[in-house]
Amino acid sequence: MKMLLLMLMLLSTPKADKPPHIAVTIQNTTTNTVNIGLAYYDASNNFLGSGSHSVAANASATDTQTFVAYKVVVTVISGSCTTLDFWDSSYTYDGGCASNVGGVSGGTFYASSYINYVLLVNNRGCR
Repeated sequence: MKMLLLMLMLLSTPKADKPPHIAVTIQNTTTNTVNIGLAYYDASNNFLGSGSHSVAANASATDTQTFVAYKVVVTVISGSCTTLDFWDSSYTYDGGCASNVGGVSGGTFYASSYINYVLLVNNRGCR
């Protein structure tokens, strides 16, 4: 009887909603390792937090934060690429692109109502 009561209590306990967050998957399609820094800001330009990832050639890494951000400032800490292209994970929202034949050192990108984003690091130009 106690076991049945416990099971009923567990099943009826409301589930907490997943907290707001932003996740950026860095997809490196270059032939070298890149070290990418990400700084997050709200709509009033207040700093929210940051992350950095070393991403091997033709690999990816995901940076997940526990807040919603409006602006993402990306810095290429080491390695080289000619393009940083920022999209939502379904490639419907274009958050911006920084591209230069001589290489890019970073860029500022904008988030929308989406949660999951993709930062394409490549040497092919904007999508």
